[in-house]
Amino acid sequence: FKVFPNPAKGEINIEVEENKEYIVIIYNSVGAKIAEQKFSKEAKISTTSFSKGIYQVQVCDKDGKICHTEKIVLE
Repeated sequence: FKVFPNPAKGEINIEVEENKEYIVIIYNSVGAKIAEQKFSKEAKISTTSFSKGIYQVQVCDKDGKICHTEKIVLE
């Protein structure tokens, strides 16, 4: 999957190759879940309410079994 832009301002975009159901979960630097959204193919997440810093973006299949994590910086 692709997460962009990185560093981000205002919005995080997520794209996956397969058109299946996915869940994106965003965690802050202390591991607290701050956002969760279901999507297919692509997602746009507003970060205007997030503080500046480093976040982990986790993309899982709809069953939560196959997950991939990527770090992103918010400016």
